[in-house]
Amino acid sequence: MIYLVLIVFVLVSSAVAVLALQNFPTEVPLILFTWHLPRFPLGALLAVAFGLGALLLYVISALSALQERREVKKLRVRVAQLEQIVAKSPGGPFPGVFSQSAMRAPHASNFTKINLSQSADAISQSPAEDIS
Repeated sequence: MIYLVLIVFVLVSSAVAVLALQNFPTEVPLILFTWHLPRFPLGALLAVAFGLGALLLYVISALSALQERREVKKLRVRVAQLEQIVAKSPGGPFPGVFSQSAMRAPHASNFTKINLSQSADAISQSPAEDIS
């Protein structure tokens, strides 16, 4: 995955470099609110804009990674605490809740007997239908 990101970064950087070099002789005025820059090479503006965008992306990614690192650290501490609690308890975290008898599945023949007897009871108790 990292190689794919590097390849895309190199391709985009190369495209921006070619664009900047092709437009370097062209000078344009730069106006930002009340700040005026009379003539500046367009290629330099493109290169600076790309560089500032990449720097902003790096800063945001680094801050996000730091926040996630702190969260992972807290979660690892919590997992260690819970593992100690489970290790100290004699019957596991929920003693008596999941016993072997509760986990045993009923035999398939029991279902057949219940279903057949219920069907016979339902037939015997249903009112007779008039066929007229």
